[in-house]
Amino acid sequence: MDFLILSALKNDGGCLSGYDVIKYIYAQFRFLSSSGTVYSHLYAMERNGLLHGVQESRRRVYGLTSKGSEVVREVERTNGSIQRVVARVFSSGS
Repeated sequence: MDFLILSALKNDGGCLSGYDVIKYIYAQFRFLSSSGTVYSHLYAMERNGLLHGVQESRRRVYGLTSKGSEVVREVERTNGSIQRVVARVFSSGS
């Protein structure tokens, strides 16, 4: 789930709310994650320094930190093998 969230933030090119992350994951993988799952991962990732969150009105918006960006770059160095595995896992359930 952490990688999906990091990927959503990188691919969107900006900041996303938890609801935006849920929509992104559903659009990419046709997997509807619960809000509790997504928000608990967002909070943990923020505590671990991968994301920074800013309160905007009634929602919290998250963006990648430099540490989060480095994790994304490391994963991309694997030539997409992790992305292919994730895509296969979600497509096999169809």
